[in-house]
Order: sequence, then C-alpha cells, then structure tokens
Amino acid sequence: MKMKKVLRNLIFISLPSIFIFLLIFELFLRVGGWVYLWQRHPETYKKAMSYGQQNKFTILCLGDSFTEGAGTDRNNSYPKQLEKILLKNITGVNINIINGGRGGNSSSLLLKYLPVDLLRYNPDIVLIMIGCNNVWNFQDSSYFIINKKGGYLIQNLDSLLTNLRTYKMLKLAYFNTKAFLNTGLKKSHEDYNEFYEFAEAVDSMNADKRSKALTKSAVASSQDGNFDLALNQLQDALAIDGNNYIAHICMGNLWTGKKEFELARASRLQAIHMIHRWNQFLVTSMIAQIDRETEMDMVNKKEVLDELAVIKKAVEVSHKTNTGDNAIALIEAKINSIKDRSVIQKIIEYDLSRAIKIARNSGAQVVLETYPFRSFINIFREISERFSVPLVDNYAVFKKEQLSQYLFVPDGHCNAKGYGIIAENTYKTLIKYNLLPGNR
Repeated sequence: MKMKKVLRNLIFISLPSIFIFLLIFELFLRVGGWVYLWQRHPETYKKAMSYGQQNKFTILCLGDSFTEGAGTDRNNSYPKQLEKILLKNITGVNINIINGGRGGNSSSLLLKYLPVDLLRYNPDIVLIMIGCNNVWNFQDSSYFIINKKGGYLIQNLDSLLTNLRTYKMLKLAYFNTKAFLNTGLKKSHEDYNEFYEFAEAVDSMNADKRSKALTKSAVASSQDGNFDLALNQLQDALAIDGNNYIAHICMGNLWTGKKEFELARASRLQAIHMIHRWNQFLVTSMIAQIDRETEMDMVNKKEVLDELAVIKKAVEVSHKTNTGDNAIALIEAKINSIKDRSVIQKIIEYDLSRAIKIARNSGAQVVLETYPFRSFINIFREISERFSVPLVDNYAVFKKEQLSQYLFVPDGHCNAKGYGIIAENTYKTLIKYNLLPGNR
C-alpha cells in the first residue's frame, strides 16, 4: 500500500512539473527565435516584424515522378519551368519554387511527410499532383487508417500539435534523424534523366552495336520532341537487328502516341517474346503504354487484363530471380487495381482530404493538379469542388492539344514540352484565382 501511495504522489507531482517545464520551454523557443533573428539577421527581423513587408513567396510542388521531372532533366521539370514563368512575369518578389517530387511517391507517403515539408519550407502555396503510384506502392498506405477509424483522431491531433514550437522541434529532429539514417528518403534529383535508364537497358542487350546506337539516338530524339526522327531511327535500328527488344518497346510507345494501337500492341508482343531477362524497368515501360491506351478509352478492361497476363507469363517463364519476382509483383498489383479500383480511389480521396486540412492549418493555400492523362480525374475534380480548392486541369489541356503524342517520352512521362504545358497551365490557374503576389 505504501508503494502505491508513493507512486501516486510521484505522478501527481511529476505531471504538473512536466507541464510547467514544457510551457516554459515553448516560451523559450518562441522568444529565443525572435532574439536570435534580431541579433544575427537584423534586416530579416525588421521585415518579419513589419506587417506586409515580407517579400518572399514560396510554392511547394509535391508529387511523384511527374513532379520530379522524369522524362527530362531537372531544369525542364514543370516546377522549374513554372519558376521561369513567374520570374519573367512577377517583379519585386523573391519567388521560391521547391520541387518536392519523389519518384514512386504515393498519396499516402505524400501525406505522411507533408507536415515536415510544411515545417521546412513554410510555403504560401502547395501544388499537389499524386495518385498514379497508388496502384502498386502500398508502403505506409492509408488503407489501414481507413479500416481503423482511430487513424483520424491521431492525424487530427498531429495537425493541432504542429502549432507548438516544441512539437515542431521534436518532429523535425525525428524526421532529420530518420532521413540521415535512411538516405533513400533524400533522393537527389539533380542529375536525374530518364534517358540514362533507357541507355543502360540498351547497353545490357545482346544486340548489334549500330542498332544500339540508333536506339539511344531515337530515345534522345523523342525526349527532344522529334518523334518522326525517332520513328525513322527505330526503324533503321530494327532493320539492322530485329531482336532489339528495346527498339520494339520504344516503337510501341511512338505508335501509341500516334494512336496506331494495333501497331503498338504488335510491337509490344514482339518485344515480350524476345526479352530473356525481365526487370521492373521493362515491365513499367510496357504498363505505361497500356495505361496511355486505357486513358484514351481505346481498349477495354478484358484486352488490358489479357495483355498483362501474357506479360506476366513471359516474366514467370523466362526469369526466376528476385528482380523477376519484383516485376511479377508489379504486374499483379496492376491487374488487381484494374479489377477493383474502388479501394485505390478511397485511399486517394482520404489522403487528399487530409492533406488539404493539414496544409490549411499551416496557413498554406492548396492547389490540386491533375495528370496530363485521365487517371483519377473525377476524384480530383470532386475533391476540388468539395473543399473549394483550385484545380489545374492538365488533362483537359492535353486532351485538346492536337500534338499530344509529341509531349511524352517512351516510358509515358512528359518530355520538356509536355512539362512546359503543365507549367503554363499552372501559371494561368494561379492567375485566375488571384493566388500570386501582385494580383491578389
């Protein structure tokens, strides 16, 4: 009994003490921040203390490889091209564009890291284009939160606590430590170029050197938007060596862009029977073409599932390594997502809804971006209307664009011209809703 009484008294004494300590520490962080700013950066302090005189405007672009800039180099990603447009048209303001695109990112991962992204960058606007990787990337998926309602309470509490300096400091320390220990979270974008992945795939083939060289040139030409030249180069490459399966895959993508779907399917089927060593890159390239045809409403569900079954069988027969197993898992995830898209849609809807609320609590304006194709277009439009969030409808613009087949690279990502159209469309939408400094 004595021990229980001692413990009870200790708890009653400790809890108020801890609360008082945290309160004092919170005040210390707030006052200390202003003192540090006043002593070390007096000019910045004056601007921060002068209402209406802050001249920094930050736009945080979040998403996956379509935001990161896959298909071209970082200088031609849509965030970078948007930055160039803003610097050209807006003066007297320090424009700061953050490219937060992460290849393979899902809406759930975006939501997971959104609070720390908001803390690090303190953006005025958050642009979000996300969702297409949800069909295969279930890492930290909100599926489990949706099925266990307690997740709502946890995220609401997290959103409220983010207003405290102490909580922010602890959270930043946690994420920075985790990123340091796992460098995969801090993937560099600077030297990323989709061409190198194709170049490596070409080099690994047992094919004629001249045919390989022409295939590399064709990929580079397609990235530059020279699709007719790329088509001629691929035809020459196949004339030299008909077993050049990368050339067949690239040819399929070009035929898809030209809406010659039977020719595209024939090219893919030829490649399928030639590949002896499958990997995720080859499977993803195939799936990207099939996705684009699906988005154009040119194939039905049965045709898509039949072709995916053929690819899966080819992978199973020809390749039993871990890489092949990963490729099979990717195909199976795609097949499952086609059979039942409702689960994926619910996850995206939940993640976007939460992301909007969290960003608004931090004082940021959210703007949603659709993909340049039809994936999840209805969800984005519905969420935009429900939360009164501006929507950059890239799909509508690409659908009207008569030369849309010249705006993609062989794996289905945009090229520099395609990202330029997204950047221009984003700028027009921001102007339309009076979200930019100088036109509010």
